[in-house]
Amino acid sequence: MDKFRALFSKAFPDEPDTLARIEAEVSAGRAFIEISSSGTSFAVLQPVRDLHIWTVGGDMAGVLEIEESVTRKASAKFDRLTALPSRDNWDRVLADRGWTLEETKPLVKDLG
Repeated sequence: MDKFRALFSKAFPDEPDTLARIEAEVSAGRAFIEISSSGTSFAVLQPVRDLHIWTVGGDMAGVLEIEESVTRKASAKFDRLTALPSRDNWDRVLADRGWTLEETKPLVKDLG
């Protein structure tokens, strides 16, 4: 968790309450964290009906590496990945990776 805390604080320095919520969810087993092989990026994931990407941070290459890894692992247990496109143009960046923007739902990726 120390590596994650440092990465999160760098990406979102003004969100200590969010960090506390994430740590509580991870401790309770309701969320988990993936860190890129370079150690510069992270994703917080929640297994709900779909596998939801709660938040990401770090450099784009690391985030895209995590997305690829999570896609491979998640396809065995989930039908879809979901994410709320909190940054402008995420839908464009992820379109080539199979993600679509649904009108009334978050950004999704079918895994089937």
